Amino acid sequence: ASTAAVKPSASAGPEMLEKFPASCEAVESAVAAIPDLRTSKRYRHPWFGALDAESWHAMAGFHMRLHRRQILAILAAPEGKASV
Repeated sequence: ASTAAVKPSASAGPEMLEKFPASCEAVESAVAAIPDLRTSKRYRHPWFGALDAESWHAMAGFHMRLHRRQILAILAAPEGKASV
């Protein structure tokens, strides 16, 4: 697994900032639709191995927070100087 393989496109623009809240809401809606996240089914994460829905959900908060911090760093940086 490589973080480079999942980095956003360099062509991504400010429209992504507007899409972020909807992305968070989509995760919340998907989780709310599942009655029990503790399942026997697993899906492999490239670094952490096979995870159930509860484990994926636990990681989602951290992951979305990371993206939020990246967005804030980009907005705070002088034009053309952001490095996240």
